[in-house]
Amino acid sequence: MGYGRCGCFIDFPQADQPISKADIQAGKMRPTIKVYEPWRVLNWRTVFRDGLEILSLVVLQEPYVKADDGFVVTFGTQWRVLQLKLPPQGAQIVDPSTDVNAIHQNQGLYEVNVYRDTNLNLAFEHFEPTDSDGDRLDTIPFTFIGAENNKANIDDPPLYDLAVLNIAHYRNSADYEESTYMVGQPTPYFTGLTENWVNTILKGTVQLGSRGAVPLPVNATAGMLQAQPNSMVFEAMQHKEKQMVAIGANLIDVSKAPRTATETIIDDTNERSVLSTAGDNVSDAFQFALKWAARFIGAEIPDSPGIEFILNTDFDLVRLTAQERQELILEWQASAISGEEMRANFTRGGVAFQTIEEWRAAIAANPAPVPVTQPAPIDPNTDPNPNSNTGGA
Repeated sequence: MGYGRCGCFIDFPQADQPISKADIQAGKMRPTIKVYEPWRVLNWRTVFRDGLEILSLVVLQEPYVKADDGFVVTFGTQWRVLQLKLPPQGAQIVDPSTDVNAIHQNQGLYEVNVYRDTNLNLAFEHFEPTDSDGDRLDTIPFTFIGAENNKANIDDPPLYDLAVLNIAHYRNSADYEESTYMVGQPTPYFTGLTENWVNTILKGTVQLGSRGAVPLPVNATAGMLQAQPNSMVFEAMQHKEKQMVAIGANLIDVSKAPRTATETIIDDTNERSVLSTAGDNVSDAFQFALKWAARFIGAEIPDSPGIEFILNTDFDLVRLTAQERQELILEWQASAISGEEMRANFTRGGVAFQTIEEWRAAIAANPAPVPVTQPAPIDPNTDPNPNSNTGGA
């Protein structure tokens, strides 16, 4: 949200000897998912393969420990170059029937070179990553995460407009504080005083306050200078605060104007749209990363449901008003919706937290009391005590 972009790189450590499944399960060798800030992704290139745009080059900037004497750690800079080594133009295409890696060679093989600031002309490390079957990779296990999509193009930071307004608000606040400091204190003034009066009567000092009196000569005056409030700067601050509220800075909003139900739904949808899109992009990127991690360790993942990584993008904690909850209960009692649907709405609205099974079990364990039936009213034409002998004329 702050920068509108980052990178996600999936890697597997190189080993000098074969890796067993026991080593992987014990965590001795495992894939890693690294997130890179946007300023550490220095360069990238893309190519089209079978109608799809894929990455052919990614240059990542990383720190490394250059020296450590036990007291001070000195860091250097290294550049990790992820590249698809494409065959040169005019090269002979390898027959797939004679080489299992032919299809990868024809489309480009993935390799990694690490350069350090000590020698930029010679790669410090060189890797040719493979999957769990030992086959070379033809795709760079890297993806961008953007605010609008996960393509290589740069998206605008969602919070940029808010940051610009915040800086302008700070400038207005600084001007307001400066004017308050310079002319905010009341300043006394005196007119009609002669030098002799100041030196002889006042003794060169004017004492102000409830315990001091200022003797003045005839026709002299005294007063206080008080600066008028700098309303222009203050109004500019208030205007920017309203602008920040309008673009989603609800943390500084102390009150909300009444809105209709339709306006509330539209406003909430607009405010959530950027967050929801960014959340979905993060979900897609980490699902992509987990699939690569599974490929590195040879995990057998079924096609359904497969690997899923979904962030919760339901950002409204409470969306059901008391009237809406009452309407849901009435619709459930009228059999317009099922109990599962009612509970699902209550859970999404932040009202209920039990699962449907826990809810049914709680109701079965603590049934609602049977309502008490009121006795039927007595007919005044009937004798309440037919066996009694009241006598009569």
